[in-house]
Amino acid sequence: MNITLDTLRKEEEVSLRLRSLYEGFGYRKYKMAKFEEYSFYMDNKNFLQSNRVIAFNDADGRLMALKPDVTLSIVKNTNATSEKCEKLYYNENVYRMNMQGREYREINQTGLEFIGSITQYTTLEVIKLALESLKVIHPEYILDISHMGYVMGMLDSLIPDDGLKVKLIECIRQKNLHELEKLCNESEIPSEDTEKIKMLITLSGTFSETLEKSKALILNDTMRNAISELENISRADDGSFRLDFSIINDMNYYNGVIFRGYVAPVPKAVLSGGRYDNLMEKMGRKNLNALGFAVYFDEFDRYFKSSSDLKTDILILYNENTDTELLWSRVNALSGKYRISVSETIPGNQCYSTMEDLRK
Repeated sequence: MNITLDTLRKEEEVSLRLRSLYEGFGYRKYKMAKFEEYSFYMDNKNFLQSNRVIAFNDADGRLMALKPDVTLSIVKNTNATSEKCEKLYYNENVYRMNMQGREYREINQTGLEFIGSITQYTTLEVIKLALESLKVIHPEYILDISHMGYVMGMLDSLIPDDGLKVKLIECIRQKNLHELEKLCNESEIPSEDTEKIKMLITLSGTFSETLEKSKALILNDTMRNAISELENISRADDGSFRLDFSIINDMNYYNGVIFRGYVAPVPKAVLSGGRYDNLMEKMGRKNLNALGFAVYFDEFDRYFKSSSDLKTDILILYNENTDTELLWSRVNALSGKYRISVSETIPGNQCYSTMEDLRK
């Protein structure tokens, strides 16, 4: 009997294949401690999805936290320098409040981080690996891409008020043209500048066509450099890229290309990432660049069903009069028949073994 990766739960199968993919490109596994000091997360709470962290006192009285994030730990512990990069991936459980804010959840997360000096090739490699990660999950996928440099370059050129910038960014993120126009009118922003900012909402579509349209709005070197980087990324487009400048992440965290990945039939992003030099600087790593992404497994069981959901293939009937030694011998014989050490060579890397399996 042959047991393949197809018999695993979707989350298990994807995790193994992603590990093979990342190791094949020279990324080393990062293992995070289960706990960090609570103060570490509170000092960097602006970079967390939620500042509601599970905390407890350890034996010596220190206030500790159950890990809500992996990237912060990697940045804290990296040995990378401007001359020597680190290529890391991880598979960890993180603990976060759900979107409704009613309960904490344990979420399995796989991610990849490149820390050091980012080159055009580095950016292309990470984008390609994000794309390959989506392919591992499902054959129908799309990668939405944006660039913080392009968006912030335009706003810095046209809007002098930082408070107004924050409000406009939220309008762009929500694709709220009406509120954006209202804010610009109230702030007496020239109509021609308002129209340019509104274009950030409507600039979305196929990568090549949208990239050409965006060139007409270049106002400064920041935007020009962003377009140059996006042109390099376009070389990896297999027809599944979309360019959408309404995608904006935390500007205190991200500073360059950002992206989100989607697969059928999951309605939410299963992959998210980007360049986060701003985080590196705020955590005291000013000479380092960083680029990475995470794959979220919390929605997998809901949308992907596996044949491995079947728990039992053999039923043994017995009663209180059954000889227990005979029963054990029979159970042991049957389990031994199906107790197989299984391995499958995953293209591009080594073999991985599953646990013992009692199914036919």
